[in-house]
Amino acid sequence: MKSLSEEQKKAQADLFEELADGDKEAITVMYQLVEIADTWDNLIDQDLVVDPKEVFRAFWHALIDLQLNSFYRRYSDLLTPVLASSIMAWVVANEFEKTGEAEKVVRAHTLRYMPLNVLMAIGLIKNGPTKMATLGVKLWSVGQPDTLEEYSKEIKEKYANVH
Repeated sequence: MKSLSEEQKKAQADLFEELADGDKEAITVMYQLVEIADTWDNLIDQDLVVDPKEVFRAFWHALIDLQLNSFYRRYSDLLTPVLASSIMAWVVANEFEKTGEAEKVVRAHTLRYMPLNVLMAIGLIKNGPTKMATLGVKLWSVGQPDTLEEYSKEIKEKYANVH
């Protein structure tokens, strides 16, 4: 993942605070999940060099920190199926990207961001559906910042020698 600008970091921090309704343990879960997802994506896509220390941190978060987090433990039965389906959507997105077919690339653009549904689930747990109807718009606006045009161009460049 590309580094976030200071403005994007602030928007993310504000959003996480709002989604978690100030719950520090829920905020920690969100940051850890984002770090895990970014590291995993970079390892699979091989588009960025991943420092072994980053891999260690991501695995530590996944295997140790999340298991010890009180929010995650309390709601893991609700979050695990959302995590699983989000991971599978990301896997499908990667397969769609490889085809180079325009329609599949359009689908991949959204599927790659389905892990945002985990943050949506955390927001639902903490805020309920009425507030999340509004926060959801903000979540997807902040969480999926690239346009379809930018994404399509990136995919064409990435797979230029494949198709």
